[in-house]
Amino acid sequence: MTSLKAQTRKETGKIFRSQAEEGVIPAVLYGPGIETVSLKVNKKDFEKVYNEVGETLIDLDIEGKQFSVLIHETQVNPLTLELTHVDFYQPNLLEEVETDVELTLTGEAPALK
Repeated sequence: MTSLKAQTRKETGKIFRSQAEEGVIPAVLYGPGIETVSLKVNKKDFEKVYNEVGETLIDLDIEGKQFSVLIHETQVNPLTLELTHVDFYQPNLLEEVETDVELTLTGEAPALK
């Protein structure tokens, strides 16, 4: 599984954005049974992981603690198209989940020809 490192942050909101170093993206980790944590991730590392796996399950390493998380939502500045925030969601991996998947069949089956 793909891994990404993150650090906790104390600054939040406009204070963090105004003081943020280049190459750092504010983030948050939340989910059932865990306390919400404000984070910061390296922009280049996140973009590499996001381009590689998209919004699938990854390992998030927060100062030595491992979490299996989904990249749930990304926020982008509409003018510059720069990433401004990332939401990580830790699902309960012990529960089954049901979902609907839409299938679109294209082409013609060889047996029909």
